[in-house]
Amino acid sequence: MGGLLAALDQGRANVRDLDDPAALRGHADALLMVRHSRFSGFGFYAASPNAERLIGAAMMLDPTVCADGSGHTLIVGVNIASGTQIARAATRLRESGNEGVLVGVVLNALIEDWQREQASWTVPEVDVLLVLDGDERSVLGELAQRGECGVGLAFH
Repeated sequence: MGGLLAALDQGRANVRDLDDPAALRGHADALLMVRHSRFSGFGFYAASPNAERLIGAAMMLDPTVCADGSGHTLIVGVNIASGTQIARAATRLRESGNEGVLVGVVLNALIEDWQREQASWTVPEVDVLLVLDGDERSVLGELAQRGECGVGLAFH
């Protein structure tokens, strides 16, 4: 039970972090860096209302960013525990006719030892999942491409 409560507390703290303009700017910069370095031309799509704030900040920094959910798309989330929000967003995009590559990008993983649990993560409809977890957001790891078991995680 302590692990669940700790995850909930951490999730709330991560969302509150977006209330700080400097932190929001840093997260938006990290999101744009992912887009520019690995997914040039991809649009954004929010997995949650909190992710909409993050995307809005990114769009203010780079007005060329599109957030209409068409074509190749980065599905943005603030926290990931089970992958449900990312999966639902991906399903909405597929149901609306999007046949492009869908990439999940989240700021924080809320489960303990998520790096060791990477083989058990699956998110339907998502081709790649990138978790920017930790303080060194400026360093990207190698992306793990979708395998038979689902989605791998990229670490830094």
